[in-house]
Amino acid sequence: MSTSSFALACMAFVTSAPCAVAGLEHLEPDIRALAQPMLDDEHAPGMAIGILKAGERITLGVGRVRLDAEGAPTADTLYEIGSISKVFTATLLADAQLRGLLSIDDPLAKFVPEDSDAPEFDGVGITLTQLSTHRSALPRMPPNWFPPDLADPFKGYDRARLFRDLEDIVLTRAPGAQYEYSNLAVGLLGQIVVDVTGAKDYGALLTERITAPLGMSDTTLDLSDQQRARFAPPYNADLRPDRDWTFDALAGAGAIRSTVDDMLTFAEADLAAEKDATNDPARQALAFTHEKRAEFPGDAKGGVALGWHLRGDGARWHNGQTGGYHAFLGIAPQHDLAVVVLANAPTGFVDAFAIGVLKLAAGEAVEPLQIQRPVEVERATLESYVGRYRLNPVNWIAVTLEGHKLFVQLTGQPALRVYPENDAKFRYRVVDAVITFELDDEDRVAALVLHQNGQDMRAPRE
Repeated sequence: MSTSSFALACMAFVTSAPCAVAGLEHLEPDIRALAQPMLDDEHAPGMAIGILKAGERITLGVGRVRLDAEGAPTADTLYEIGSISKVFTATLLADAQLRGLLSIDDPLAKFVPEDSDAPEFDGVGITLTQLSTHRSALPRMPPNWFPPDLADPFKGYDRARLFRDLEDIVLTRAPGAQYEYSNLAVGLLGQIVVDVTGAKDYGALLTERITAPLGMSDTTLDLSDQQRARFAPPYNADLRPDRDWTFDALAGAGAIRSTVDDMLTFAEADLAAEKDATNDPARQALAFTHEKRAEFPGDAKGGVALGWHLRGDGARWHNGQTGGYHAFLGIAPQHDLAVVVLANAPTGFVDAFAIGVLKLAAGEAVEPLQIQRPVEVERATLESYVGRYRLNPVNWIAVTLEGHKLFVQLTGQPALRVYPENDAKFRYRVVDAVITFELDDEDRVAALVLHQNGQDMRAPRE
């Protein structure tokens, strides 16, 4: 799942008409050149890349799978795909609708346990569609979500806890009023679909209704020993070894592992579903997810479908990020084109790179990625920022220093490294956010400001 806000503004897909080419192999040098700045600046150990165009596939790996060994990723290297799992959850929802097991317009209240209540706002309840399109008014995460192990934050969060926490939520606006990305909403939706279908769990339902019918044998939640041997090890944003994640009730939000080869198979079925879904339940479910269901803020021509984000030109996409991985899936039906990029580090530059690959595959010229390198800051300046900053009455921000590396930790979250753009401005890599430090009239550090999602949140130093 995504631990960061989506980089929606950068999703400028291909615009030119399709170009006629003999094959996709000629793209490889340009793809490797586009990836090299990310590898040089250590944003990821490596990436597995796949392109599907007009029925032709090409896969390649750049960098390496492990920092301590040679060997580039392959089409069979497994990765966590994070929030791309939400597309699969939407497909399972569509499948349940088509089988008459539920309606996407059903109220959430219909599916909570008898001894539980579903949140409402002035008598207005949440629908299943709103759970999938991020217009449910539910928060990004459960309000009582304080994981005992931040390195594996969703482990042990079970069905009973999910519905118990749901009762404690007080909506601040009417469902459907606005877009707010919510892992809780789609994780809840996944659990509902599991309950309605009578499946053993999310993984079993995924296999039965999607991956087995499509021949995606490496798309799973639980890895076999043979798959574990092909599983790329996770690294954090600082390329230090991390942990892979495990899920329970919120599996539908981000639990899936897959390969480039399998994801291209999924993309191929998704493109085919748009042309002909007759007598194929999996394709019918995929086609059902494509329709625009809601507007997306700031993009009058785009929108939100079941599980997908849409562009005005008909392209659809989703990305995903967990503690040690980042993934991107983009499909451009107007070009009969799809691109998959999987990386074993949580860097948003994967999205920008993947969009560049989409453009290359469509015959467009692509500029090199603009990756700003950190500047050098004197250690004494870094030391002056170390301390605690009060964000609000119940949340604080701790700033620590390891060598010449500055780390910022919000209440209940892991410490994340920030990278200096100047002496007072530091940027995260794992999320789209910036920290700036304020000085008082005597040049003492008085506060920090967290700039994220268009907000400037000031935290005075304690």
